[in-house]
Amino acid sequence: MIAGNLVERAHSTGIHFYASSDALVVGNTVVGTVADGSGRGIEGQGIKGYVASRGFRIWGNVVRGNATDGIALLAGAGRAVIGGNIITDNGRDGIRLWAGAPGGLPPGDVEDVVLTGNVVSSNRGSGLFVAGISGRRVRGVRVDANVFAANAGAMVHAEHNVCEFVLDSNTLASMTNAAGSAIAAPCR
Repeated sequence: MIAGNLVERAHSTGIHFYASSDALVVGNTVVGTVADGSGRGIEGQGIKGYVASRGFRIWGNVVRGNATDGIALLAGAGRAVIGGNIITDNGRDGIRLWAGAPGGLPPGDVEDVVLTGNVVSSNRGSGLFVAGISGRRVRGVRVDANVFAANAGAMVHAEHNVCEFVLDSNTLASMTNAAGSAIAAPCR
């Protein structure tokens, strides 16, 4: 369990899980992480799990002002509940679910993720970005009772190999530079 911490100006990622399981991340404040300098966007997330990281509960955190994504599950991460967080002012997406892999690591399906009760606002990318890649899917995602507001990209963006994606009872508001929500995600 990682609870009640202030993580400020971390160089890389604020809270980072690699091939981990059954983590509870609750009541933390993660602010101002710094990217790795490669320009590839592979670091700088507030909270990140990847490469077969499973069984997360990311709950009641404040994640703001980070270099790239607020919360990211990548390359085989899954079986996660992300709820009750305030995710704002991040340099890319508020929440990113992507089957691709950073830095040459093997890609993997991202599966069985529930997003509920989050406030995701004023991020420079999308509020929620969901994408598979060739041969890898994001599937079994339920997005329920969240607020997505004033993000520079789409409030919710899903593309390429996204399967079993449910968007229910969310508020999508204050679309500043976005056309709205983009959900065009054929599942292969």
